[in-house]
Amino acid sequence: MEENINKAILVLVDLNSKSEDQLKWELEELEELVKTSGNLVVAAAEQRRQNPHPAFFVGKGKVEELVHLVEEHEANLIVFSQQLNPAQLRNLEEMIPAKVLDRTQLILHIFAQRANSMEGKLQVELAQLQYSLPRLTGKGLEMSRLAGGIGTRGPGETKLETDRRRIRKRIDYIKARLTEVEKRREQQRQNRKKRGVPLVSLVGYTNAGKTSTMRAILGENDDQFIGEDKLFATLDTTIRQVELPGGSMTLISDTVGFVQDLPHQLVDAFKATLEEVAEANLILHVVDGAHSQVEEQVRTVELVLKELECDSIPSLLIVNKCDVWQEENPHIELVLENASKNAIAVIPMSAKTGDNVQQVMTKIEKALQKGYRKLKIVVPYARGGVIEYLRQKALIENLEYKESGVEVLIKASSEVQGWLKKNGLSEEVGSNE
Repeated sequence: MEENINKAILVLVDLNSKSEDQLKWELEELEELVKTSGNLVVAAAEQRRQNPHPAFFVGKGKVEELVHLVEEHEANLIVFSQQLNPAQLRNLEEMIPAKVLDRTQLILHIFAQRANSMEGKLQVELAQLQYSLPRLTGKGLEMSRLAGGIGTRGPGETKLETDRRRIRKRIDYIKARLTEVEKRREQQRQNRKKRGVPLVSLVGYTNAGKTSTMRAILGENDDQFIGEDKLFATLDTTIRQVELPGGSMTLISDTVGFVQDLPHQLVDAFKATLEEVAEANLILHVVDGAHSQVEEQVRTVELVLKELECDSIPSLLIVNKCDVWQEENPHIELVLENASKNAIAVIPMSAKTGDNVQQVMTKIEKALQKGYRKLKIVVPYARGGVIEYLRQKALIENLEYKESGVEVLIKASSEVQGWLKKNGLSEEVGSNE
């Protein structure tokens, strides 16, 4: 086995009397998180409790069982399904001869592995420091007793000299850097608004197929858009321009996937990135139609959107993997009927085969043009700049040169309609769209 691959034991604790199917999914997801972090699962333990044990989260008998499992499997890592408080982490590590991580630490570690851009690395480091600060002990910031591997990246690499004062100073520095990033993003957003190109944001549960869906919509063969069968394969926001079937242009963005109980440190740290979603004209919510817990995943994403105050933005529910979902999930229609009350429309699609991609594109265009009106404008030849404005801000359906000026048939948003009225241009209103 490679030096930095740890043997992990999973600990799933049910505090809410969940169904067996729900617990099975949570355990499978925890196992996928461990695998995504580059480590090996060798055993799992479960316990149902009314309340967490104040000292160990699980009961003392379960702690003894974990000690036995560590010895039996020669494991060196214990991963809990919930977040542990500092005292519980410390007490468990004193009792168990293995490194103990909770779910939040595991996700932070994966994000540290996945971050590529300067902004992404700063955001992850901020989340790690905010998580670590209240957990400082006499051992300093040694996040792992292991020689290397999981839990040792980022702030875990420093030692005792990195005290609370230095960590707070670093947190302030990172926040200042991210404020600069946020200002640049805001300037970019304002520039996009001036161009009049709407923004469509892809969101979804991690590994639902967002990146593959974006690739199918763009029709690109770029390796950047080849989705990986891993959780949190995409962290950094990617924005591309695409032409819709009717000839109008839009921008499509893809960003980090969501997951149940997404650590609040990450939501806060990635606020600048996630604000791209808040600025969207339309949200494409991609779900994995073949997943057994698709309804729960839809609910999780909608909760995160509500936390980001994006739940009022119009959305389309894109149900990926329509080529296999009937076999994997025969009750998908009923499930989606219950799960998709917030969506304008539910569209089955397969990013793999390309089925219904054009229907998705048409629905995007129709949703973006809701509230548009068809107008006929006569633009005097002396005001040629108006034509350029309309090319950028509206959808030109026809253009004819006549004696009185250029006659333009357009579909225009309320913004363009107001601009035309303000600039005194004659208009003949056609049918509402």
